[in-house]
Amino acid sequence: MVVFGAVVLGGAVAWAVPGAAEAPSKRIAVDDACTIVSRRDVEKAFGRPATEGTLSAERLSCQYGVGVGDDPSEPSGGVLTASHLFPNYFQRSSTARAAVEDRHAIETLSGHLLDDVFRVGRSAYLNRTTGDLIVLATRHYAFVLRWEPTSPGTQNRSRDTRSLKELARGAVARAPR
Repeated sequence: MVVFGAVVLGGAVAWAVPGAAEAPSKRIAVDDACTIVSRRDVEKAFGRPATEGTLSAERLSCQYGVGVGDDPSEPSGGVLTASHLFPNYFQRSSTARAAVEDRHAIETLSGHLLDDVFRVGRSAYLNRTTGDLIVLATRHYAFVLRWEPTSPGTQNRSRDTRSLKELARGAVARAPR
């Protein structure tokens, strides 16, 4: 049974539709990291159930639990974190490109293993040390997707990378212009 409801607010009628809150917005909201990807996006990319996103206190990151179960024959689960890189109020860089380049330089100097990623946004790279996919989506927006498997020894790097790329491409399509 599907239940619809209406509420009258100051003479206007607002309709409540089941599942409407789960529909992804047309654009990513820079004040809500849970709009970078949706639970459904995460489930589709990883092929496993995911929890609703949990927004951090500063609203810059959102975490999703992915397929954490007790069945040892199932692929390992983990945590996906989606974060705004630029703009954000902690960022000292003046542009999205500068924010990505600054982070790349710091991670290079730190000895992290970095791989360029092609056909995702304007530019992107994968930090294999941390599991971060850093994406320059548009001239004005950059974001990070971090995958942390619950059992690092059982991770499938190529499958996990494909999942991150799929999520990133969807986010790039909805990124602020």
